[in-house]
Amino acid sequence: MKKNRIRKKVVLPCIGIGMMLALSACDASGQMLGNTTTGSAITASKVADSLASGSTTTDSATATENGKTSITVSGDNISIKGNGATSTGKTITISEAGSYQLSGSLEEGQIKINTDREVKLILDQFSITNSKDAPIVNEKGTVQILLKENTENTVADRRSAKEDTDSGAEKSGSKTDDTKAGTDSTDFDAAIYSEGDLLLGGQGSLTLEGGYE
Repeated sequence: MKKNRIRKKVVLPCIGIGMMLALSACDASGQMLGNTTTGSAITASKVADSLASGSTTTDSATATENGKTSITVSGDNISIKGNGATSTGKTITISEAGSYQLSGSLEEGQIKINTDREVKLILDQFSITNSKDAPIVNEKGTVQILLKENTENTVADRRSAKEDTDSGAEKSGSKTDDTKAGTDSTDFDAAIYSEGDLLLGGQGSLTLEGGYE
């Protein structure tokens, strides 16, 4: 099964092609380029090739705002207006397809996406940090992360270097494979971890911080 990850600290303004991105990228207008399915890095040269071939999609943060679910974080309070998302403590769980606009600052929090249908996360001046687990985990389907125009957003994985694998499923940022319970585990070893396709677009900026290796 493919696993898509975005790890190291990098600032991603979705304008132009002078950047490296782990999974997908956007063109000069902020529209998304085609994603990869192998988890390999997309370099500036690959982005340039995609632009030359016209391989872009038309989704944008502005286009998805109608009918969205709004999630606002203020201190320890998480306000959800709309369907498809719930919160427990500082964990936001998304269980239905749709568009979800996030704003505010969530410290030591996590977003879990648990649906095999497409989910769009619209980051609107949003920050999420976690020192114990991956801040964003997509467990099944396709996720689009869209950066709202003129916003600055942060996803920070503040875990230290990867712990010894002998610690198994009890270590930070891991899950146990149900088919091999107790014998096999899959690490959520990235700031943004996805079991499915992961796309990035929009006209804002995203700062990614990852210390888990």
